[in-house]
Amino acid sequence: MVKMARHATTVLTVAALGVATMTGCSGGDGATTPDTTPATSGTTDSSGASAAEAAAFPRTVTDARGEVTIEEKPQRIVSTSPSMTGTLLALGVPVVATAAAPVTDLTDDDGFFMQWAEIAHERGVEVAYPRLDINLDAVDSFDPDLIIGSVVGGDAVNDEYAQLQDITTTVMVDYLDMSWQEQTRMLGEVTGTGEKAEELIADYEEKVERAAAEITPPAEPAVVGFYRAAEGLAVPGPDTQHGQILQDLGITVTDVPEETSTKVRPDMRMVSRENMAAALADVGSVFLMQTGTESPVAAFSGDPLVSTAPAVENANVFVFGEYSWRLDYYSALLTIDSLVEQLTG
Repeated sequence: MVKMARHATTVLTVAALGVATMTGCSGGDGATTPDTTPATSGTTDSSGASAAEAAAFPRTVTDARGEVTIEEKPQRIVSTSPSMTGTLLALGVPVVATAAAPVTDLTDDDGFFMQWAEIAHERGVEVAYPRLDINLDAVDSFDPDLIIGSVVGGDAVNDEYAQLQDITTTVMVDYLDMSWQEQTRMLGEVTGTGEKAEELIADYEEKVERAAAEITPPAEPAVVGFYRAAEGLAVPGPDTQHGQILQDLGITVTDVPEETSTKVRPDMRMVSRENMAAALADVGSVFLMQTGTESPVAAFSGDPLVSTAPAVENANVFVFGEYSWRLDYYSALLTIDSLVEQLTG
Protein backbone atom coordinates (compact mmCIF):
# COMPACT_ATOMS: atom_id res chain seq x y z
CA MET A 1 0.00 0.00 0.00
CA VAL A 2 1.07 3.61 -0.52
CA LYS A 3 2.55 5.10 2.59
CA MET A 4 1.05 8.33 3.83
CA ALA A 5 2.76 11.43 2.43
CA ARG A 6 4.40 13.95 4.67
CA HIS A 7 3.21 17.51 4.09
CA ALA A 8 6.55 19.12 3.38
CA THR A 9 7.10 22.08 1.08
CA THR A 10 5.84 20.88 -2.27
CA VAL A 11 7.25 23.82 -4.17
CA LEU A 12 10.77 22.62 -3.36
CA THR A 13 10.17 19.33 -5.12
CA VAL A 14 8.57 21.02 -8.11
CA ALA A 15 11.46 23.44 -8.42
CA ALA A 16 14.03 20.71 -7.88
CA LEU A 17 12.66 18.63 -10.69
CA GLY A 18 12.60 21.58 -13.05
CA VAL A 19 8.87 21.89 -13.66
CA ALA A 20 8.84 23.99 -16.79
CA THR A 21 5.14 23.83 -17.55
CA MET A 22 3.50 26.01 -14.93
CA THR A 23 1.21 24.02 -15.37
CA GLY A 24 -15.44 18.26 -7.91
CA CYS A 25 -16.59 21.79 -8.01
CA SER A 26 -14.77 25.00 -8.61
CA GLY A 27 -12.62 25.65 -5.56
CA GLY A 28 -11.98 21.98 -4.70
CA ASP A 29 -8.80 20.08 -5.48
CA GLY A 30 -10.69 17.64 -7.68
CA ALA A 31 -8.37 14.77 -6.77
CA THR A 32 -9.61 11.28 -7.54
CA THR A 33 -7.94 7.90 -7.62
CA PRO A 34 -9.33 5.80 -10.46
CA ASP A 35 -8.03 2.51 -11.77
CA THR A 36 -4.96 3.46 -13.77
CA THR A 37 -3.88 -0.08 -14.53
CA PRO A 38 -2.55 0.03 -18.09
CA ALA A 39 -4.69 -1.67 -20.70
CA THR A 40 -3.27 -4.86 -22.20
CA SER A 41 -3.95 -6.69 -25.41
CA GLY A 42 -2.20 -9.13 -27.68
CA THR A 43 0.68 -11.42 -26.76
CA THR A 44 3.29 -9.78 -24.56
CA ASP A 45 5.93 -10.97 -22.14
CA SER A 46 6.17 -9.84 -18.51
CA SER A 47 7.96 -6.64 -19.53
CA GLY A 48 5.18 -5.47 -21.85
CA ALA A 49 7.10 -6.36 -25.02
CA SER A 50 5.56 -8.33 -27.86
CA ALA A 51 7.43 -11.43 -28.99
CA ALA A 52 8.59 -9.62 -32.13
CA GLU A 53 9.81 -6.58 -30.20
CA ALA A 54 11.58 -8.73 -27.61
CA ALA A 55 13.57 -10.36 -30.41
CA ALA A 56 14.47 -7.06 -32.05
CA PHE A 57 17.76 -6.53 -30.24
CA PRO A 58 20.36 -5.16 -30.56
CA ARG A 59 18.73 -1.86 -31.50
CA THR A 60 20.09 1.65 -31.89
CA VAL A 61 18.04 4.57 -30.62
CA THR A 62 18.57 8.31 -30.60
CA ASP A 63 18.53 9.96 -27.19
CA ALA A 64 19.28 13.50 -26.01
CA ARG A 65 23.01 12.95 -26.48
CA GLY A 66 23.07 11.04 -29.75
CA GLU A 67 22.84 7.40 -30.79
CA VAL A 68 22.86 4.57 -28.25
CA THR A 69 23.00 0.87 -29.03
CA ILE A 70 21.13 -1.45 -26.68
CA GLU A 71 22.55 -4.93 -27.17
CA GLU A 72 19.88 -7.01 -25.43
CA LYS A 73 16.38 -6.61 -24.13
CA PRO A 74 16.71 -4.91 -20.72
CA GLN A 75 16.08 -7.10 -17.68
CA ARG A 76 17.23 -4.80 -14.86
CA ILE A 77 16.50 -1.10 -15.32
CA VAL A 78 17.51 1.66 -12.94
CA SER A 79 15.82 5.04 -13.37
CA THR A 80 17.77 8.04 -12.16
CA SER A 81 14.77 10.23 -13.03
CA PRO A 82 11.61 9.85 -10.95
CA SER A 83 9.93 12.07 -13.53
CA MET A 84 10.19 9.14 -15.97
CA THR A 85 9.78 6.19 -13.60
CA GLY A 86 5.99 6.30 -13.95
CA THR A 87 6.26 5.91 -17.72
CA LEU A 88 8.59 2.93 -17.32
CA LEU A 89 6.17 1.30 -14.88
CA ALA A 90 3.23 1.89 -17.20
CA LEU A 91 5.17 0.19 -19.98
CA GLY A 92 5.58 -2.82 -17.70
CA VAL A 93 9.35 -2.99 -18.00
CA PRO A 94 11.56 -4.44 -15.22
CA VAL A 95 12.47 -1.42 -13.10
CA VAL A 96 14.52 -2.66 -10.16
CA ALA A 97 15.25 0.73 -8.60
CA THR A 98 14.59 4.43 -9.03
CA ALA A 99 15.96 7.65 -7.69
CA ALA A 100 13.58 9.09 -5.12
CA ALA A 101 12.40 12.69 -4.92
CA PRO A 102 12.44 14.74 -1.72
CA VAL A 103 9.49 13.66 0.43
CA THR A 104 6.59 16.11 0.08
CA ASP A 105 2.83 15.91 -0.29
CA LEU A 106 3.41 14.85 -3.91
CA THR A 107 5.16 11.67 -2.77
CA ASP A 108 4.88 8.81 -0.35
CA ASP A 109 7.36 8.38 2.49
CA ASP A 110 9.91 6.85 0.14
CA GLY A 111 9.90 9.78 -2.29
CA PHE A 112 7.87 7.88 -4.91
CA PHE A 113 5.32 10.08 -6.69
CA MET A 114 1.82 9.28 -5.55
CA GLN A 115 0.40 8.45 -8.97
CA TRP A 116 2.71 5.44 -9.33
CA ALA A 117 3.96 4.75 -5.80
CA GLU A 118 1.63 1.86 -5.04
CA ILE A 119 2.43 0.14 -8.33
CA ALA A 120 6.16 0.55 -7.69
CA HIS A 121 5.90 -1.00 -4.25
CA GLU A 122 3.80 -3.87 -5.56
CA ARG A 123 6.52 -4.62 -8.12
CA GLY A 124 9.31 -4.45 -5.59
CA VAL A 125 10.97 -1.32 -6.96
CA GLU A 126 13.64 -0.14 -4.53
CA VAL A 127 14.99 3.32 -3.77
CA ALA A 128 18.28 3.68 -5.61
CA TYR A 129 19.11 6.83 -3.64
CA PRO A 130 16.97 9.47 -1.84
CA ARG A 131 16.32 13.18 -2.42
CA LEU A 132 17.72 13.16 -5.99
CA ASP A 133 21.19 12.97 -4.42
CA ILE A 134 22.83 10.71 -6.98
CA ASN A 135 24.92 7.85 -5.62
CA LEU A 136 26.83 6.02 -8.33
CA ASP A 137 27.82 3.13 -6.07
CA ALA A 138 24.17 2.62 -5.18
CA VAL A 139 23.19 2.56 -8.85
CA ASP A 140 25.94 0.03 -9.57
CA SER A 141 24.84 -2.17 -6.67
CA PHE A 142 21.58 -3.00 -8.47
CA ASP A 143 23.56 -4.53 -11.36
CA PRO A 144 21.50 -2.74 -14.03
CA ASP A 145 21.68 -3.57 -17.71
CA LEU A 146 20.04 -0.24 -18.63
CA ILE A 147 20.00 3.16 -16.92
CA ILE A 148 17.46 5.83 -17.82
CA GLY A 149 18.64 9.36 -17.05
CA SER A 150 17.60 12.95 -17.64
CA VAL A 151 19.49 15.88 -19.13
CA VAL A 152 17.13 18.45 -17.57
CA GLY A 153 15.62 19.31 -14.22
CA GLY A 154 16.73 18.57 -10.68
CA ASP A 155 17.10 14.89 -11.54
CA ALA A 156 19.54 15.61 -14.39
CA VAL A 157 22.67 13.46 -14.38
CA ASN A 158 24.75 15.19 -17.05
CA ASP A 159 27.84 15.43 -14.86
CA GLU A 160 27.66 11.73 -14.03
CA TYR A 161 26.91 10.53 -17.56
CA ALA A 162 30.35 9.07 -18.29
CA GLN A 163 30.41 7.20 -14.98
CA LEU A 164 26.91 5.87 -15.55
CA GLN A 165 28.01 4.67 -18.97
CA ASP A 166 30.87 2.85 -17.27
CA ILE A 167 28.28 0.97 -15.22
CA THR A 168 26.08 0.03 -18.18
CA THR A 169 24.23 1.37 -21.21
CA THR A 170 22.66 4.72 -20.33
CA VAL A 171 19.89 6.47 -22.24
CA MET A 172 19.49 10.20 -21.60
CA VAL A 173 16.16 11.95 -22.13
CA ASP A 174 15.05 15.59 -22.31
CA TYR A 175 11.60 15.06 -20.85
CA LEU A 176 10.79 18.79 -20.85
CA ASP A 177 11.03 18.89 -24.62
CA MET A 178 8.34 16.30 -25.28
CA SER A 179 4.78 15.41 -24.37
CA TRP A 180 4.12 12.46 -22.09
CA GLN A 181 2.95 10.56 -25.18
CA GLU A 182 6.25 11.26 -26.95
CA GLN A 183 8.17 10.22 -23.86
CA THR A 184 6.14 6.99 -23.70
CA ARG A 185 6.88 6.21 -27.33
CA MET A 186 10.60 6.94 -26.89
CA LEU A 187 10.96 4.76 -23.80
CA GLY A 188 8.88 2.10 -25.54
CA GLU A 189 11.38 2.12 -28.39
CA VAL A 190 14.30 1.94 -25.95
CA THR A 191 12.87 -0.99 -24.00
CA GLY A 192 11.26 -2.90 -26.87
CA THR A 193 7.74 -2.11 -25.71
CA GLY A 194 6.57 0.06 -28.58
CA GLU A 195 3.29 -1.79 -28.96
CA LYS A 196 2.59 -1.30 -25.26
CA ALA A 197 3.30 2.40 -25.63
CA GLU A 198 0.67 2.66 -28.36
CA GLU A 199 -1.82 0.78 -26.15
CA LEU A 200 -1.29 3.26 -23.32
CA ILE A 201 -1.78 6.24 -25.60
CA ALA A 202 -4.89 4.67 -27.14
CA ASP A 203 -6.23 4.00 -23.64
CA TYR A 204 -5.84 7.70 -22.81
CA GLU A 205 -7.46 8.76 -26.08
CA GLU A 206 -10.47 6.53 -25.44
CA LYS A 207 -10.82 7.89 -21.92
CA VAL A 208 -10.57 11.52 -22.99
CA GLU A 209 -13.11 10.96 -25.77
CA ARG A 210 -15.60 9.58 -23.25
CA ALA A 211 -14.82 12.44 -20.88
CA ALA A 212 -15.41 15.06 -23.57
CA ALA A 213 -18.91 13.67 -24.05
CA GLU A 214 -19.63 13.83 -20.31
CA ILE A 215 -18.57 17.35 -19.41
CA THR A 216 -20.37 20.63 -19.71
CA PRO A 217 -17.83 22.84 -21.48
CA PRO A 218 -16.95 25.93 -19.44
CA ALA A 219 -17.03 29.47 -20.74
CA GLU A 220 -14.46 29.91 -23.47
CA PRO A 221 -11.76 30.64 -24.28
CA ALA A 222 -9.81 29.14 -21.41
CA VAL A 223 -6.26 29.74 -20.23
CA VAL A 224 -3.92 27.58 -18.21
CA GLY A 225 -2.35 29.40 -15.28
CA PHE A 226 0.15 28.94 -12.48
CA TYR A 227 -0.76 31.44 -9.79
CA ARG A 228 1.90 32.91 -7.53
CA ALA A 229 0.32 35.45 -5.21
CA ALA A 230 3.44 37.58 -4.91
CA GLU A 231 4.41 37.47 -8.56
CA GLY A 232 1.27 37.14 -10.68
CA LEU A 233 0.14 34.52 -13.16
CA ALA A 234 2.36 32.37 -15.39
CA VAL A 235 0.40 31.27 -18.46
CA PRO A 236 1.57 28.27 -20.48
CA GLY A 237 0.39 28.46 -24.08
CA PRO A 238 -2.24 26.35 -25.83
CA ASP A 239 0.38 24.00 -27.26
CA THR A 240 1.74 22.92 -23.87
CA GLN A 241 0.74 19.56 -22.38
CA HIS A 242 -1.91 21.04 -20.12
CA GLY A 243 -3.32 23.20 -22.86
CA GLN A 244 -3.52 20.09 -25.00
CA ILE A 245 -5.44 18.16 -22.35
CA LEU A 246 -8.11 20.87 -22.33
CA GLN A 247 -8.26 20.83 -26.11
CA ASP A 248 -8.55 17.04 -26.04
CA LEU A 249 -11.69 17.65 -23.97
CA GLY A 250 -13.02 20.01 -26.64
CA ILE A 251 -12.24 23.20 -24.72
CA THR A 252 -10.84 26.15 -26.67
CA VAL A 253 -7.57 27.37 -25.15
CA THR A 254 -5.99 30.75 -25.77
CA ASP A 255 -2.97 32.76 -24.70
CA VAL A 256 -2.95 36.08 -22.87
CA PRO A 257 -2.37 39.27 -24.90
CA GLU A 258 1.23 40.28 -25.53
CA GLU A 259 0.59 43.81 -24.28
CA THR A 260 -0.34 42.52 -20.81
CA SER A 261 2.40 39.94 -20.41
CA THR A 262 6.05 39.11 -20.92
CA LYS A 263 7.30 36.02 -22.74
CA VAL A 264 9.51 34.10 -20.33
CA ARG A 265 9.78 30.98 -22.51
CA PRO A 266 8.72 30.14 -26.03
CA ASP A 267 5.60 28.46 -24.61
CA MET A 268 4.91 30.64 -21.57
CA ARG A 269 4.01 34.22 -20.74
CA MET A 270 4.19 35.92 -17.33
CA VAL A 271 1.49 38.34 -16.23
CA SER A 272 2.39 40.70 -13.39
CA ARG A 273 -0.08 41.18 -10.57
CA GLU A 274 -1.17 44.61 -11.75
CA ASN A 275 -1.89 43.29 -15.25
CA MET A 276 -3.86 40.17 -14.30
CA ALA A 277 -7.32 41.70 -14.67
CA ALA A 278 -6.50 43.17 -18.07
CA ALA A 279 -4.89 39.94 -19.28
CA LEU A 280 -7.99 37.95 -18.32
CA ALA A 281 -10.59 40.45 -19.54
CA ASP A 282 -11.56 38.31 -22.54
CA VAL A 283 -10.97 34.92 -20.89
CA GLY A 284 -13.98 32.78 -20.01
CA SER A 285 -12.30 30.21 -17.76
CA VAL A 286 -9.04 29.76 -15.92
CA PHE A 287 -7.56 26.33 -15.21
CA LEU A 288 -4.91 26.55 -12.52
CA MET A 289 -1.97 24.26 -11.97
CA GLN A 290 -1.78 22.60 -8.57
CA THR A 291 1.55 21.70 -7.00
CA GLY A 292 0.29 19.91 -3.91
CA THR A 293 -2.84 18.98 -2.04
CA GLU A 294 -3.95 22.58 -1.49
CA SER A 295 -6.06 23.92 -4.34
CA PRO A 296 -5.10 27.41 -5.59
CA VAL A 297 -8.66 28.20 -6.69
CA ALA A 298 -9.74 29.97 -3.49
CA ALA A 299 -6.53 31.98 -3.23
CA PHE A 300 -6.69 33.09 -6.85
CA SER A 301 -10.42 33.86 -6.80
CA GLY A 302 -10.00 35.84 -3.59
CA ASP A 303 -7.25 38.04 -4.99
CA PRO A 304 -8.78 41.55 -5.32
CA LEU A 305 -6.71 42.21 -8.43
CA VAL A 306 -8.71 39.63 -10.41
CA SER A 307 -12.10 40.27 -8.84
CA THR A 308 -13.44 41.86 -12.05
CA ALA A 309 -12.17 39.12 -14.37
CA PRO A 310 -15.16 37.33 -16.00
CA ALA A 311 -13.80 33.90 -15.05
CA VAL A 312 -13.70 34.91 -11.38
CA GLU A 313 -17.04 36.76 -11.41
CA ASN A 314 -18.77 33.73 -12.96
CA ALA A 315 -16.96 31.11 -10.83
CA ASN A 316 -15.26 29.60 -13.85
CA VAL A 317 -11.95 28.94 -12.11
CA PHE A 318 -10.86 25.31 -12.00
CA VAL A 319 -7.81 23.28 -11.06
CA PHE A 320 -5.99 20.50 -12.88
CA GLY A 321 -5.45 18.49 -9.71
CA GLU A 322 -2.51 17.51 -7.56
CA TYR A 323 -1.20 14.80 -9.91
CA SER A 324 -0.99 16.99 -12.98
CA TRP A 325 2.25 18.91 -12.49
CA ARG A 326 4.30 16.16 -14.17
CA LEU A 327 2.29 14.21 -16.71
CA ASP A 328 2.76 10.53 -17.45
CA TYR A 329 0.21 7.84 -18.29
CA TYR A 330 -0.99 7.55 -14.69
CA SER A 331 -1.22 11.25 -13.91
CA ALA A 332 -2.84 12.04 -17.26
CA LEU A 333 -5.71 9.69 -16.43
CA LEU A 334 -6.02 11.13 -12.93
CA THR A 335 -6.06 14.65 -14.37
CA ILE A 336 -8.88 13.78 -16.76
CA ASP A 337 -10.90 12.37 -13.85
CA SER A 338 -10.30 15.52 -11.82
CA LEU A 339 -11.46 17.76 -14.66
CA VAL A 340 -14.54 15.64 -15.36
CA GLU A 341 -15.52 15.84 -11.69
CA GLN A 342 -15.37 19.63 -11.81
CA LEU A 343 -17.08 20.04 -15.18
CA THR A 344 -20.08 17.77 -14.63
CA GLY A 345 -23.05 17.95 -12.34
